[in-house]
Amino acid sequence: MSANPTGPVVVINVFTPKSGQMDGFVKTQTEGLAELRDRIPGWRGTRMYRALDDRSAALVTTFASEAEYRAWMASDLFNEHRNKVAPLIERAGPQLYRLIHEAGES
Repeated sequence: MSANPTGPVVVINVFTPKSGQMDGFVKTQTEGLAELRDRIPGWRGTRMYRALDDRSAALVTTFASEAEYRAWMASDLFNEHRNKVAPLIERAGPQLYRLIHEAGES
């Protein structure tokens, strides 16, 4: 299966919360998603993973297209959410991906 340049994109963002802020970060992210998800055009779904060493978290979000992801990143709603999360994190590393192969269930 080859990448579809106009199809869905997945954003994988690895967050390193500030010391002692993991629980607050997870709470802020999950509450924000519950509040915003029906208001994000092109949003298809999100999964959050917490590292076993409790030092980082990964957020995996799928959008219908790169254009819809970029529109979300430029929106006032995203900026409001980012302002809530920013004080809790030391570092964030987002990257866009396209599915090129799939096997089994995730």
